[in-house]
Amino acid sequence: MHRNASKHGVHLNAAKEYLIRNEKDITKPDEWLQYARQEEYIQKRTQQQRNNFYSETTNQPFFEPMLQTTTIQSRSLNAKSLGQQPITPHHNYQQQHQHTAKFNNNRMNEKQIRHPNIKSSRPSYPETKMHRSEGSEDGDDPCGEKKSSITKTFHPIFVKIICNSTPQEALIDTGSAITIIHECLLKNILHKNLIKKTKNHLSANCSTLNVIGETTLEINIHGLKTEVIADVATNLITDLILGNDWIQRNKVYILTPEQRIMIRSKGKEVSTPFITPPILNYPATLTNHITIPPFSEHIVEAKVPQHNRIDVLFEPNPRLKNKALFIASALLHIEDKRIRISTINATDRQQTLSKGTKLGIATQIAASIGVTMPLNNVQERIPKGKAYIKLIPKGKEANIISRLESKNMQMITSPEEQHQCRECKQYFDTGNELFKHLRIKCYSEEIREQIN
Repeated sequence: MHRNASKHGVHLNAAKEYLIRNEKDITKPDEWLQYARQEEYIQKRTQQQRNNFYSETTNQPFFEPMLQTTTIQSRSLNAKSLGQQPITPHHNYQQQHQHTAKFNNNRMNEKQIRHPNIKSSRPSYPETKMHRSEGSEDGDDPCGEKKSSITKTFHPIFVKIICNSTPQEALIDTGSAITIIHECLLKNILHKNLIKKTKNHLSANCSTLNVIGETTLEINIHGLKTEVIADVATNLITDLILGNDWIQRNKVYILTPEQRIMIRSKGKEVSTPFITPPILNYPATLTNHITIPPFSEHIVEAKVPQHNRIDVLFEPNPRLKNKALFIASALLHIEDKRIRISTINATDRQQTLSKGTKLGIATQIAASIGVTMPLNNVQERIPKGKAYIKLIPKGKEANIISRLESKNMQMITSPEEQHQCRECKQYFDTGNELFKHLRIKCYSEEIREQIN
């Protein structure tokens, strides 16, 4: 058996591997030789496929260069003067690469000559050319670069109308089932009798609208007059909302791509374009020239360009904080285009604010907002020394305990408790009067020295 296998050039190891892998029980030498030839044939074919794949990947790169490569001539470099090793020129590397590819081709051709009947089972694919197409550089969009729709800002639809012979700006709201007008706007325009009714409408943010009645409005758009019954609310975010009742009754088409609305009613067809939404942020400017004494609180008046008697969220100007002038963010009520703000001067010198100084921003809000929180955390400074021990007898432990106990206390205190002296229990109207009383009477000598 060994002699026959050696005669035909068959390796015994290949036959043993095949028999062990397939668990064959061979007793005759001819069968052993047959299986050995088959195993050797499979191994040669596998090796040939590997060589073909290596030669193809070497000679035919999958990605062709987009630009024609130009031959770079070698330049003589003075390696000795630089104290470095000589650098291999580019054309030498190219020749070495071509020599390696040529050597691999020769090995493949020799094997094909030895086994002319063996053909590679790997199909030959046509040469692939890569071309650069327009689009994003990372290749995520082959159809071209597109702008994301997320960056687009969508505003409510406002149009100019004439309401009861008065030019106004109305909000076209398909999500509102009814038409609503603000009480302040109704008082400033000609209107029919107000039918008093009490209603509660739930808005999209789960807040309620306080409706006091209803009235009939005449809406005129470019000569086309329509009528609608509108509810009158006291806490509406805008002056006038034309709801779905007016939209469906008068066949109003909202053409968003063309940025306009079209109305077909009474045999007429008119259209009006969208307008920029009205500004809901109003600057609050100082009405008079004021001087605030050191370490005192002062009530100032600010002017707001808003005629409605509505509640606004006031946010102070951050530049005032740099001057140690502190104004709290608060929910204020506009009356006669004015708001009253409490300002504290925390310095040891008086500060003067001229007329027209911007104190902050008044933002028109819905009635559902009740609490505002500051964006950044503020750390209070506690005085040191004997004054610290007198104000807080147990030091930091008492401060921690008071914080824990304050969770069970009411968050809102009466104005009298806010301006009460802790020594003599006397009440004052303002914080300024309380500070004067403490400096004159109830502060200790050491605290007075620190203040002065």
